[in-house]
Amino acid sequence: GDLDDIVLMALRKEPERRYPSVEALRDDLTRWREGRPVRATRPTWGYRAGKFVSRNRAAVTAGALVALSIVAGLIGTTWQAHVAARERDRALLEARKAGEIKEFVLGLFEVSDPEQSRGANITARELLERGAGRVERELKGQPAVQAEMLDLIGGVYYQLSEYARAESVLVRATELGRRTLGREHVQVAHSLSRLGQVLDAQARYDAAIAALREALAIQRRELGERRPEVAATLSNLAATYDHAGQPDSAEALHSRALTIDRALFGEESANVATDLDNLGVVLQARQRPADAVPLLRRALEIRRKVLGSDHPATATVAENLALALQNLGQTGEAVRLHEEALRIRRKVLDPMHLDIAHTLGNFANLKRDQGDHAGAAAMYEEALAIERHALGPDHPDVARSTNNLAILYYQRREFGRALQHFREAFESFRRTHGGQHPGTLTMEGNIGAVLRALGRYEESERVLAGVLARRRSILGEDDPDVANSYHNLGVLHHLVGRDEIAEGELRRALAMRVRLVGDSTAPVAQTAEALAGFLRDRGRSGESLPLYRRAVAINARVFPKPSPQSAEAFVGIGRLLVLMGRPREAEPYLRDALAVRSVAFGAQDGRTAEAAVALGLCRAAQGAGDAADSLLASGLPVLRRQPGRPDPLVARAEQVLVSARSTARSR
Repeated sequence: GDLDDIVLMALRKEPERRYPSVEALRDDLTRWREGRPVRATRPTWGYRAGKFVSRNRAAVTAGALVALSIVAGLIGTTWQAHVAARERDRALLEARKAGEIKEFVLGLFEVSDPEQSRGANITARELLERGAGRVERELKGQPAVQAEMLDLIGGVYYQLSEYARAESVLVRATELGRRTLGREHVQVAHSLSRLGQVLDAQARYDAAIAALREALAIQRRELGERRPEVAATLSNLAATYDHAGQPDSAEALHSRALTIDRALFGEESANVATDLDNLGVVLQARQRPADAVPLLRRALEIRRKVLGSDHPATATVAENLALALQNLGQTGEAVRLHEEALRIRRKVLDPMHLDIAHTLGNFANLKRDQGDHAGAAAMYEEALAIERHALGPDHPDVARSTNNLAILYYQRREFGRALQHFREAFESFRRTHGGQHPGTLTMEGNIGAVLRALGRYEESERVLAGVLARRRSILGEDDPDVANSYHNLGVLHHLVGRDEIAEGELRRALAMRVRLVGDSTAPVAQTAEALAGFLRDRGRSGESLPLYRRAVAINARVFPKPSPQSAEAFVGIGRLLVLMGRPREAEPYLRDALAVRSVAFGAQDGRTAEAAVALGLCRAAQGAGDAADSLLASGLPVLRRQPGRPDPLVARAEQVLVSARSTARSR
């Protein structure tokens, strides 16, 4: 709300963006009291025409969840009383409160005037601590004003990611409001709504849902359904349901908020943009990126128009759109949007703000998947430092970032470090969410995958089979996470030679992924390639080749530039074509794969060695003996050291080398 905007402008970190003097602050407070547009809020037509209400921004993706900041405006406490006398008394009270709040805020920020501070740099937190102390001391005899000011200060603490302090202040505001104004007052509902947001940010979802549902019930009774306050609380409650792993409830509540805001504000309003963003994020989290993208594009268009290109809310929807496009394989545009979001956040936020950490984490996921491991690692480490500083070691956001860093270590074949970080993330997330939460199961499944990569097959099977059983029980059979479990078990059973089971699991995973996430997506390419590899190793080349070609074609769309993902399919199809006696056709694939893997992973990585040995066998089949021997000699020692079942390439390469040396001696 306007009073929030005034306070936040007075607290801005850049001196040139704060009020230049107490007189300028006084003028904006007078405008707020008289109901006129204030200078702290950008004066768009939509803002002048109606009440600007900013709300929760939810977020998670499958593999990287974005926790987005919540900005709930201070809703005015106009209350539709049923008795004229009560309405008159309330109007007098509100007028008196407005005047008292104006004078209190002026006194609070007088110290930011250079003439008063005498050059001292007063931080936002110092001002808030000073203000909270003054509220308790100086407004003790005016509990209604005291409650509203504490609500305001608690909201600003929330914006600064000071969640523990925000909670204590908002609990106090709620208690004062109940005692002074009554349990059913809309100001109490507003404090409860803010408290719910703070509890949600601390992953205390049951308590957050209780507070938000109580706030919503009060607002509906006192204000009716079609009110901006109701839409705001619906959105905040939807976000909490989403974070708690209840996406159906989240989608329904976000849709209801969008319907209310469209009726109240029209299509091109900041409120509608927020609702579209929220709904798009939920659809994206449910692996429906094609449905999410049109909503997110529209939200970004509205926010750029209404709020401007450098507003934090514009950064939020740009980042959410980037994530959806990423899942559809449109990585070029996704990179540009991630860069835009990070630029905005670094410009307008404190360097240790959580939104910067979230943006860094999501951008790092993209860099990791494109093979830029150094760039991804730097971003992950910076994000984790911010989150640990702001949230402590056992917060879900810290667990998610730790999980994402573990995925990077896994892709770099640093399996020991990957296992350590996966376990740390899993244990932390299980403590806060329980063992049945989808996020907990994802992290446990990651442990199973790294155990498989380490060749610890029995341990891996116990973990992966347990995850599949619980996912089927909790999510049902028709869920993308269940498809992921079938894929992981199919890969494992291929490695241990349980052919019939492996083929059934991989075919099931492929059909589910096509149906649930779309045919031209990276998960489909991944399973098509795994099934093709199984069929190749079983001598079923005719069935294998179309699947490899399918994976190559999908990767070409999803990853326009050569990437580690596309190199995976290149090696697979190249190996198959050599076995089929078509080495000339295989060579371009294997040459490109070796080039990508050498840059992404280095010469001593098992994946690079696999590409080198496969290319060596390809050239040997074409009679290029010297070139083949060099590649085989460089790759074989590395390939032999890989954990788990030996790759069949090793035996074939050793035979070729022995034959070549025997031929050389006979000469």
